[in-house]
Amino acid sequence: MMFGKLELSRVYGIDEATVTDDTVFLTPKVASLYAWWRQLAVDRLPLRREFDVLDHWHLIRELFLVEALADGQFLMALEGERVIQLFGVNNSGQLISEATGLGNFGHAIHDYYTGLVRDRVCRRCVGNLERVNNRGWIEFESIDCPLSRDGDRVDFIIGVIDVVDQSAIPDPAKINSKEVTRREGGTWLGKTG
Repeated sequence: MMFGKLELSRVYGIDEATVTDDTVFLTPKVASLYAWWRQLAVDRLPLRREFDVLDHWHLIRELFLVEALADGQFLMALEGERVIQLFGVNNSGQLISEATGLGNFGHAIHDYYTGLVRDRVCRRCVGNLERVNNRGWIEFESIDCPLSRDGDRVDFIIGVIDVVDQSAIPDPAKINSKEVTRREGGTWLGKTG
């Protein structure tokens, strides 16, 4: 199933897509989490207890876990160190719609997670963090994968967010200068003439 044009895409310019086996990932960490999820997603949702952080130690810094609450809210249960650095704040223990530093973006993420729970699919986002504490120079790829307690109902969303080729991102002071231009799709390029 595909989502309609959600607020993340319409307002925030983040490209969203349902993940399929044909999806080409930009970062190995995002690809790794999907490979794990896909291997277990046969005839049921992967179970939360099947994710052992010791088996995925290389993802710990970029990992986040969201709990889908019975009242339709989403609780940021856990954020890895790199997630906190990227967003500039630790939102662990907060409701997504009220998370510090997210503002209206938190409401858009709430709607996005609501659709993910409804459709029971992995979703991938690619974009930049322009609307999150003015961090537009950070290009990212993320994946959100539904997990369950019983294999049927979505109780958690596990995800990874990773920076796309940080070495290709210019000095933020040069972003609006004539030295750097931005091509559609978010790739930073040096001026050629």
